[in-house]
Amino acid sequence: MSSQNEGNNFRDVVRWEQDEAGRLSREVVTVASGESLSMGEVVGKVTLSCPTTGTPADGNTGGGTVGSVTAGAKAILGEYQIKCLTFTDSPADGTFEVTNPDGLRLPDATLAAYTSDQ
Repeated sequence: MSSQNEGNNFRDVVRWEQDEAGRLSREVVTVASGESLSMGEVVGKVTLSCPTTGTPADGNTGGGTVGSVTAGAKAILGEYQIKCLTFTDSPADGTFEVTNPDGLRLPDATLAAYTSDQ
């Protein structure tokens, strides 16, 4: 006796749909290039992202930059502020106040790499 195998189809994944008060049980999304998804595979959705560089405020003076920004495990949504407290040209040295979006001051930063759980 021969056997046949059939791949998943829509009815294997979704048993019913209900369009009530604008609540759909599925939505159209864009999948990243190079992804290969199977019918019914669970996927995640990126809803927030972290900028990779800092953006100076209007009227900001000075030539410093912030680069290689990454979000820590306890990062919160919003704008982090960095304010120069002290700076010397030679030898190059500086201290910077770091404030999270809730207005809470984090440990001060220096010209070296800065790390925080946020």
